[in-house]
Amino acid sequence: MRDDSDLRQRLAAFAFDDPGAAFPFSACLARDHGWNRDFALRVIEEYRRFLYLACVAPREVTPSETVDAVWHLHLAYTRSYWDDLCGQVLRRPLHHSPTSGGPAENRRFRAAYAATLRWYEQAFGAPPPADFWPDVATRFAPGPSIRRKVWRPAWVALAVGLTASGAALAADGAGFPKEVAVITVAGVGAFIVWLIRRGANGQNRKGDSSGCGGIGGVDSSSHAPDDSGSGDSGSGCSGGGGD
Repeated sequence: MRDDSDLRQRLAAFAFDDPGAAFPFSACLARDHGWNRDFALRVIEEYRRFLYLACVAPREVTPSETVDAVWHLHLAYTRSYWDDLCGQVLRRPLHHSPTSGGPAENRRFRAAYAATLRWYEQAFGAPPPADFWPDVATRFAPGPSIRRKVWRPAWVALAVGLTASGAALAADGAGFPKEVAVITVAGVGAFIVWLIRRGANGQNRKGDSSGCGGIGGVDSSSHAPDDSGSGDSGSGCSGGGGD
């Protein structure tokens, strides 16, 4: 795998946060995923490293789920992504190509992710941190996606309010034991919050109908630069170049 010191320097200098923004990119990322700001900033640095690998690796690369979450958000910042990052830093398009699903795609993305972990260590001189880059089995295990809606304070307030109301009714002598009132209303409130949370998360599970899910509930994407300038072929198979 080739080394590109100029690209390293350009990526290191690239700012994801607008210093003049009251709500910068990292704050948006932290809010969307329920992360603290420090964790969000650390994930951004791993995304920066992934971008480097996508350009220099000999074949396709696949991000971890947390790194992919940064990429998804960055794609929404279209000027930053296409004009500044791809146009000035990478100096080539870098398309996001989700899996089309099926056993063959699952094998393909597993192999690409395993290779990405090896190339990471080769490029940066240390294994990728496990809290951002889990092993292959963990990365592709069925389960809910990390891209979920966080609990809204209003939902929690609803449960608390229902519990408090039940306790107040019992205290005022509503005609049934206090313990029954508190337990019953608390249970109803918790159930309502669970239903709301389940509904919010259900649309963001691995293997959802968006076409981003592979076999066994895998949510994976494989990515590589398109040096031809002709746009995304949908395969994401072209390597960044180098041995």
